[in-house]
This record gives sequence, structure tokens and C-alpha cells, in this order.
Amino acid sequence: MTQHNIASQKSSRKTQVKNKGMVTKPKRASTVFELIKRDHREIQILFKKIQSLKTTHSPELHETFNTLKTLLHEHDKAEESVLYNKILGATESKEDKKAHQHILKSFEENRIAGMLLNEMSQVGVEDERFMAKMGVLSNTILHHIKEEELLTFAQAKKVLTKEVKADLGKKFIEAKKRFSVH
Repeated sequence: MTQHNIASQKSSRKTQVKNKGMVTKPKRASTVFELIKRDHREIQILFKKIQSLKTTHSPELHETFNTLKTLLHEHDKAEESVLYNKILGATESKEDKKAHQHILKSFEENRIAGMLLNEMSQVGVEDERFMAKMGVLSNTILHHIKEEELLTFAQAKKVLTKEVKADLGKKFIEAKKRFSVH
């Protein structure tokens, strides 16, 4: 081992030492895939919570719906601007028609979800159509999540460069902040 490597290792260990001498691993930035999956789990939990609420006159239903609507808006817009547009660009140049069409379908699923959310906001949780629309939204989104985690992620990993993939997690976080409705 060279002197440079030894010095580099010592320096690295010094930066890892925290809290009473305990050595911790440097924190790795989350990938875009991990961040999207984290949002997906939160979305699934919100759908289950909504389904468990029996009355449409519940303030908790209204609050949970608003949380879901905000999360879906931020998530969808960030996902489209950061991941989908990158995949579209990569698939156009590689003539991967199947992946390209899949991403176009994902854009449409997000657009339809946005339309449903707007309709649900207009009719309100007290309206008898609200829970029917929620069922359609839930089915659409849960199907979208399943396809995205199985197909979209695989396509992205295949067509995007290592450098682009490394940068997407940070860009996804920034985009969610930019599209925040708060």
C-alpha cells in the first residue's frame, strides 16, 4: 500500500468518527429509485387509511385526502420532470419504442390521476361520488406503482448512464420542493 493510500484511509476514518469515538459509515445519498419507492409506500398507506375510514363526513378523511393529493402532486411532477423526461430522451436516441411508449403511458396515468384528484376536490368528501372516485384513483395509482417499480425502474437502469442515475436522487428532492403546494 502506498503512503498516499494509507494517508487517504486515515483521513477517511477521521471523518467517519462521530459520537464518542464510534465509527459510522458515511451517509450515502438516496437514489431516485429509493426516493420514489419511499413515496409509493406512503401513498399506499394513505389509501389504506382512507379505505378504513367508514364515514365520508369525517374531518380525518378530508385531512388524509388533502395529504394524499399534495403528495401525489409533488411526486408526479417531480417524477415526470426528473425521471420520465430522462428516460424519454434516452429511449428516443436508442430507438427503444417499447420503453418510450411505456413512459408516455405513465405520463397519461399521472394526468388522469390529477384530473380525478381535481374532481374529488370539487365534489368534496361528503359527496356520494367521492368514494367511488377514490376507488378508481386507488386502482389506477396502485397499478401505476406496480408497473413503475417493475418496468420503469428496469428501463431506467438500462438506458440511463451511471452519471445521470447518480444525480437523479438529488434532482428528485429538489423538484419535489419546487412543485410543493405549500
